Amino acid sequence: MFFAIIGAHVNLAQINEMNFIFFIVILIVAVFSKIIGCGIPSIVMLKNRTKGLRVGYGMIGRGEVAFITIGVGLSAGIFDEVIYSTIVLVVLATIFISPILLRNSYGKELDKNV
Repeated sequence: MFFAIIGAHVNLAQINEMNFIFFIVILIVAVFSKIIGCGIPSIVMLKNRTKGLRVGYGMIGRGEVAFITIGVGLSAGIFDEVIYSTIVLVVLATIFISPILLRNSYGKELDKNV
């Protein structure tokens, strides 16, 4: 139900008005902030770079808090529909990026087992 409500607020006509440079910058910040914020502490705690980065990669797709925050901002009038649609698309993009990075990080191990 939550995701249906979030999706209902996205105006697909706003995509043409979206600033793609803003989209790319926010996407890069979203990806690297999860890798740095979750991956580096995991590297330190696990004492293993590969496993720590996998934790960071896995956290990239966690966007529920962003959905809630941008929804509150939209209802309070802080963000307009163009920024709302942009952030929702960024969160959706991160959902697709995370498994790709995880698959690549496990690629060598999976090839050995086959």
